Amino acid sequence: MPQSKLKTTIHNLWPKLLVIVAGFGLYGLAVTWLQGDFKSLVIGIGGGLVSIPLAFIFYEIWQEKSHRKLNNSVYEFAENQMQVSIRAVKSKLELLVAGAFAYFESGRFLVDDEDIENLKIYVQEDESENVAPDNDNLLDFERESIYEALVDGRYLAFQLTDLSLGEELHRLEGLLSNAFIMERLSDSQVRAIIYLIEVVKMLEAFLALHHDVFLKSSVKLHGFRTEIIQQGLSALIFDNPGTDESVTLDIKPAGEMQPSAEPLNAYVVNPDCYAALSDLVYDVVEGINGWKSVSDPVYMDHEAGRIGAL
Repeated sequence: MPQSKLKTTIHNLWPKLLVIVAGFGLYGLAVTWLQGDFKSLVIGIGGGLVSIPLAFIFYEIWQEKSHRKLNNSVYEFAENQMQVSIRAVKSKLELLVAGAFAYFESGRFLVDDEDIENLKIYVQEDESENVAPDNDNLLDFERESIYEALVDGRYLAFQLTDLSLGEELHRLEGLLSNAFIMERLSDSQVRAIIYLIEVVKMLEAFLALHHDVFLKSSVKLHGFRTEIIQQGLSALIFDNPGTDESVTLDIKPAGEMQPSAEPLNAYVVNPDCYAALSDLVYDVVEGINGWKSVSDPVYMDHEAGRIGAL
């Protein structure tokens, strides 16, 4: 038991214990020295002085246990809310690092880059012993790995508006200002959240202030196309080469976006931004890992109806 909590417990108990001691004293006095009706009266008073404080003590113990269960439930809720928000940040980083390939499960697709100006992607549907296991957890990336991923990254115009972290930052800051949630988290968790917000804010500011982070290239990405599926909604669709299969990868408000037939032009990271962007992304990765070190990485996203892990 922490020393501060022990002091509080003693401070709350000692008046009741004194009353109990006084009750036993009166009882002993009555049994030893008193006679008749007065003896019975003093014994009754002594018994009351013992039983009433004991009843209060047992009631407070029961109340403390009930309150502890409530606190545990509230803590789990608070931690889970934070986990879901941080998972959204991680998803955005995965999109930022993987680009157009973020829609495909690692080890389940092949990139034909024989013609570097025309990249073709083939999705493998069947299970195979030759399929490499997924070891591309972004949270395991070193700074150099992130740098290399950004150098090799190919992005679609459809994705560029999704790379902002503004919404995720706003949600984290909202949780930080929520006293109900923050009071239930440990000091180490609060420090981890503050650091994560700081590094996410720096990355978001970099993307917002530098409008030349992504440059249109001459590289063509085959298999991707966009179309308006209904008024105000645009879809990114992938046609698997050599098959009749088409998969809708993403849907979002169309805005000023026009339908485009495949192949689509790829965007690349501006070489002048490689170092700064990779450092900022790595700092956010470290921030997420810092949170993981002081919390349970498993979360339940009630809105999406799923259980996951950072």
